[in-house]
Amino acid sequence: MLHILCITLFAFKAIHPLKMSYSKLTIHKTGHGQLTSKFFLDDLTLHMQNRYRLSKADFSTLESNGVKALQVYMNERLFITTGDKKIPFKITSIEMIENGIVLQVKSKTVESINKKKPYYMENALFFDVFANQVNSVKHNGTTNRFMLRQAKLLLNE
Repeated sequence: MLHILCITLFAFKAIHPLKMSYSKLTIHKTGHGQLTSKFFLDDLTLHMQNRYRLSKADFSTLESNGVKALQVYMNERLFITTGDKKIPFKITSIEMIENGIVLQVKSKTVESINKKKPYYMENALFFDVFANQVNSVKHNGTTNRFMLRQAKLLLNE
């Protein structure tokens, strides 16, 4: 199994200066990817409300408006690519943790990844919020960074 830890850092001065989200990507022997992400709920709520013009973003169920907006956002900005194919993630579960401060989102790739061919992770989450956004990915003990101009990393060599 391949495990990858993604750390997303972004700044908002309105609520608190540093925002972070953490993600762990596991590629199973079957080729399916599973992503577990943790978002600070205040950051995510504000961004989903602003981006998708929601009066109140609700993340209580998979069918709630906030989760549906997050799925659309992830489809646009977070996926695995192999060749010319983009493989998105589908949200499979959500859970409020850390006394309701953090939303844990589990998702999986909609199809398997051919691990014999080069595959990349593209992660442009929150680049539309903060111009200096950097998303870090821990892969095989090495930390790599997604930058605004280069939001794509090769995961297998």
